[in-house]
Amino acid sequence: MEAIDMKRVKPSKKSIVALIILLIPVLLVGASNFLFATTSYKFITDLESGMVSRQWIGDYDGVLMTLIISSVIIALWLAGLYTGHTTKYIDRFIKRVTNSIRFIKRNPKKVLRHIGFVIAVIIISVAIEARFAGGAALRSLISIVRVLFYATVGGALYFIVIFRSSPEKLFLSLSLLIGFLYVAAHPPLWYGWDNEIHYARAVEESFVINVSVSEADYFLADTHGLGRFTPLISGLDNDPESSGLGDLLSGKDNQILFSFRKGTDTLAKMGGSGHSLLKRLVYIPAGIMIFIGRSLVLAPVFIVKLGTLGNHLMYTAIVYLAIKRLNTGKHLLAVIAMFPTAFVLSTTFGYDHWVTAFIMLGFAYYFNELQNPKKKIELKNIAIMVASFIIGLGPKAIYVPLMLILYFIKKNKFRTLKGYRSYIISVTCAILLITASFIIPFLSSGGGGDGDFRGGSDVNAASQTQFILSNPLAYAGILLNFLWGYLNIYTVQNYVTYFAHLGNASFFNLIWILVGFVALTDRSEKDTLTSSIKTKTIIAFLTVSTVALISTALYVDFTGVGSNSIAGMSGRYLIPVVFPFLYAVGSFKIRNYISKSAYSSCVFGIISFVLLFGAWEKFINILD
Repeated sequence: MEAIDMKRVKPSKKSIVALIILLIPVLLVGASNFLFATTSYKFITDLESGMVSRQWIGDYDGVLMTLIISSVIIALWLAGLYTGHTTKYIDRFIKRVTNSIRFIKRNPKKVLRHIGFVIAVIIISVAIEARFAGGAALRSLISIVRVLFYATVGGALYFIVIFRSSPEKLFLSLSLLIGFLYVAAHPPLWYGWDNEIHYARAVEESFVINVSVSEADYFLADTHGLGRFTPLISGLDNDPESSGLGDLLSGKDNQILFSFRKGTDTLAKMGGSGHSLLKRLVYIPAGIMIFIGRSLVLAPVFIVKLGTLGNHLMYTAIVYLAIKRLNTGKHLLAVIAMFPTAFVLSTTFGYDHWVTAFIMLGFAYYFNELQNPKKKIELKNIAIMVASFIIGLGPKAIYVPLMLILYFIKKNKFRTLKGYRSYIISVTCAILLITASFIIPFLSSGGGGDGDFRGGSDVNAASQTQFILSNPLAYAGILLNFLWGYLNIYTVQNYVTYFAHLGNASFFNLIWILVGFVALTDRSEKDTLTSSIKTKTIIAFLTVSTVALISTALYVDFTGVGSNSIAGMSGRYLIPVVFPFLYAVGSFKIRNYISKSAYSSCVFGIISFVLLFGAWEKFINILD
């Protein structure tokens, strides 16, 4: 057994300083939470701007949340200290800061040009708004959002120019910039899929033990209550103030209605309590941001947007790591991850973005290993690859057929036969765990029980299961007929530019042409190892099997007994399978002679244009 290097474990002064810097904002948020939770209601009664909420809750639960977050940071710091990563990352950060300072000293004119460009973008954005809004410019939230849109356009052009030689950096910067616009500009009420249910789950994860439900939380998690205000989503002239919605969202009068112990009840109007850890993980990023917003006493509308920002930050980080891991196909993955529909999913509440991002990460590691046949696979890479699928499939285990791809890593990638066998056993256990998470509840309910009542009064999962078992050939015909229409290329807008209840945005054809272009041209010699006939056949089979399994699940749980079609099969369910399918089936025989910088500029320029046009068309335009 290798002896532990105590010099490596012993913390240095700079590592301790780094830990303190990381803990300071967490402790400040915790202190704010405790202060407002234990302070008199009259502490800030004069603040009636609507920016500040009167929802002061958390108390000792907020302190506990702070301690948990701090403990996670300290644990990661200690793990990094032991492995040497803490010192490595700190040194890398210090080196980058030092290099940046040196660059500024050596190139003051260049730095001033960059600063000048940013200032010019802001001035031009304000000037454009002033030109069209006149004296009302910057005097309303709508006006500010338009200025933010103009500035985002300028910022996107700026990033495309300076990061044009690095696809991963370009994706990271554009995803953060445009994603923030989506968060800021989308309607104040739910326009996404089942957002009220997922918001309730995120609120529950913003507490540790006791969940305190405010009036705004209860309202926003109420499926039926929100129905009264759906005209606001489509931009019709409804006055939220007349219904009391304005005060509720602004936080001027946001009282605590009730509390319950976490795990014994739920704020969500649909679904029982006691979700597994794998299903709860997806709500933690949004939950932490909601905790922060509540601790800072922000109005509910800002807390909601903070929660969605947490989802998008997580989505961007995971996809960024996936792009970095790929040898080829970086642009292909980035374009798929930047579908407007994918951004709608990552900037609202739900788990589809989580499933998509982690499946992309898992396949990125898998393809990387296939394209390096002579390099032995490392334990760290195995852990990340398998864990990506487990975590990603946690909230939506129905995608489990995709995980079978892990069996096709060859024995010669492992140092020993024992290591290969251990890997196969681990993958098998993981697949059984994921499969059991939806098979056991299905069987325990007698074949699905009554099914999802949202599908209508004719839905009965147990009877539908019996219908399939009694008429397998008839159901096979129903399934094949449905898949023929569902997988039709003319329906791609349903998962490319679909803005949920706001409808389809423009230019989905342009995106699909772009996808075809990068699938054929974002290639190298390494793709001969991942685009062989065998690999294409396997991934195509797993893709179709996954879609067929999802369709069958919805036929059982969401469709009337004996129906000739399948209900509830949203186009967004295809997004997680698009990347692995196109990565494998694309041709590796075409040689791309376009310069890398021009290629990246063109690809990211087109996808950014469609994203921004969609934001204008579906978010900003309806506010006028």
